[in-house]
Amino acid sequence: KRKYGLTKQAFDDMLSSQLGLCGICDEPMKTPCVDHDHQTGAIRKLLCIQCNTGIGQFNDDETLVDKAAAYLREHK
Repeated sequence: KRKYGLTKQAFDDMLSSQLGLCGICDEPMKTPCVDHDHQTGAIRKLLCIQCNTGIGQFNDDETLVDKAAAYLREHK
């Protein structure tokens, strides 16, 4: 939280506004991760570890995420 300039209150407010659910998969989060834009540093939402790691592996590249989704649909 300190790394992104969030106060405990701001973090708690974000968590409450998301009802404790991940900003991507809507599952309850055990350990919320602060997701941010790696270029601007802007905070986006709180994500579960799996979703945060997943988009991080794609380097926040929407095109790669779209290609991965198309790949999964094709090979379902």
